Amino acid sequence: MDANVIIIGGGFGGLSIAALLASNGVEVLLLEREEVLGGRAKSIEKEGFVVDNGLQGNRFASAGPAAAVLKNVGQNLEFVTEEGSISYIYHRGKLIKRPSSAQEFMTTELLSQQGREEMLKVLVQLLQENPDEWYSRTLLDFISKFTDNGEAREFFRLIGFSSLPHRLRKLQRVR
Repeated sequence: MDANVIIIGGGFGGLSIAALLASNGVEVLLLEREEVLGGRAKSIEKEGFVVDNGLQGNRFASAGPAAAVLKNVGQNLEFVTEEGSISYIYHRGKLIKRPSSAQEFMTTELLSQQGREEMLKVLVQLLQENPDEWYSRTLLDFISKFTDNGEAREFFRLIGFSSLPHRLRKLQRVR
């Protein structure tokens, strides 16, 4: 096959670029070493549980990056949510309920008391930030600005605060 572009890696980024280029008439060859496409956007079974490896691209439903890419190539993505569903984080050999409320954030087993206090300080800072200043920055940049506490940094990574500007706007609207 003759290709104008060769993309190595069939994760969310590689598949997105391939779809966008192909929809614009570019001949694309995508190479992936795994048997299944998707990169981290897949799950594994461990000890009878399904463990999500990090489907980060679908966060924020129709306002997220996956929906934007699919819309650009002429497809729609519909998200279905289940009321009352519980998600867990597999951390240090244990399944722990993913916190989803202020009370759960302050009582989660994912953090010590000191880690919870540090996380709360970071969240207060988060509310005071301008979302527009964070679009080109990473979560680690943000967290590092406000804490060097390794436990708090790991916590934010685990719960997946992957799009700071979106979360900042959402939090600021609630205030």
